Amino acid sequence: MAQEQLKTMPDYGQGDKFAENIKVTEQEQRIIDYHRNTIKSGKVGKDEQGRPVTVYATGIEVMEGPQKGKFVSVPAYVDGKIIRNEDQLYQRWKSEIDAGKWPMYKTGQELNKRSQKLHTVMDIEEDQAKSSSGFYDRSKMKR
Repeated sequence: MAQEQLKTMPDYGQGDKFAENIKVTEQEQRIIDYHRNTIKSGKVGKDEQGRPVTVYATGIEVMEGPQKGKFVSVPAYVDGKIIRNEDQLYQRWKSEIDAGKWPMYKTGQELNKRSQKLHTVMDIEEDQAKSSSGFYDRSKMKR
């Protein structure tokens, strides 16, 4: 997302500053927006360590279509549950992957490196996620 668009979003303070510093792409901003929309929706999950789950971004290799051979990061936390099966994730997000709406990288290593930086935004905003009205125990989530 363009830097001027970041400034028109609600104030997320340090999270926005960090995102601006690492120069997130429009597609990477979608991952951050998904995280923030989960907080706003009150449907934040909780992992085994008691940390909030808002997006559970997962990298998968694209096996077909216009993005074939690239690696894409997509939300695996969908409808209050984590989807761990890569084929299911691909089918869930296929049209958006093909349209280039999620972050796309040439290698899995590049995806992992950028994902770590994006996760820093979520770490910075952990208290907001914890204060979400729907912050609940992941043991109650379907797997």
